[in-house]
Amino acid sequence: MWWNRPQPIGLAAALLAAWASTLAAAPLDLERLPPALGQWYKPQSERQVWLHTMFALRRELQAVEAYAAEGDAQRLSKWSEKFADHYRSITEMVPQWQAETDPQALERLEQRARNGDFEGVLQAADALQRSCRGCHHDYQALAALRYRSPDFSRLRIQHPAGTESDYAGAMQQLSESLNRIKIAAEDGLWGRSERALNEFQTRLQGLEATCAACHRDHHPQQRIFGASIPHTLAPLREGIGKRDRPRLNRSLGSAAVEICARCHGVHRNPTALRHKLFP
Repeated sequence: MWWNRPQPIGLAAALLAAWASTLAAAPLDLERLPPALGQWYKPQSERQVWLHTMFALRRELQAVEAYAAEGDAQRLSKWSEKFADHYRSITEMVPQWQAETDPQALERLEQRARNGDFEGVLQAADALQRSCRGCHHDYQALAALRYRSPDFSRLRIQHPAGTESDYAGAMQQLSESLNRIKIAAEDGLWGRSERALNEFQTRLQGLEATCAACHRDHHPQQRIFGASIPHTLAPLREGIGKRDRPRLNRSLGSAAVEICARCHGVHRNPTALRHKLFP
């Protein structure tokens, strides 16, 4: 099962960019990703505790810097306390990362916030920002691939015809069905081409229950498996019905992009990297 829902295109692109940056910087040491980190991601954690902590830290440090710049001592005190609590929780969750944090900078920030030393707070915040960026540079891409990219290897697809296959098998069958549409049309076997299209649509329906386990919102489900599928396939079906090979070819290309490439662009590259790095 995969447990995270990447944002369309964005996560894949971000992972690949971060991955390229990591490779360019230094040889990769996969053992540097502490096993303790995994317990703070789903499915081991009911909530994405690590991610929520990182989001909170970013928000809190932003507030600290803003209120220090404004000279607002009361709000600065509030947000610096929040930040300090979350920052210290990093090494409580992952003790192996003690050296990755900067407790001295945190103490300076707290002390200067209490003393109303706004310029000193900004200097301490800058040091903390650098420690965060250093850790992200070393670990963020690997952690995202390991714990946030999709893992389809354990999924079983229940097909409407009553058969079952693993995810790789289901993808292969979809590809073969799509190719059979083209092959049969090229050879003038229009009845066979139509049967291949029907098989392709049926196999797509077999994916719906599995994909809906993660795509739980109504709009993504409708976009992927709702009325958009028959709508996308309608010109292809018309091309077969009219024995219009150019129309079929154009419609086949559109269907491959809108149905197949849409999901591949989000899921396939991160999945391939994950299995390569963490078999």
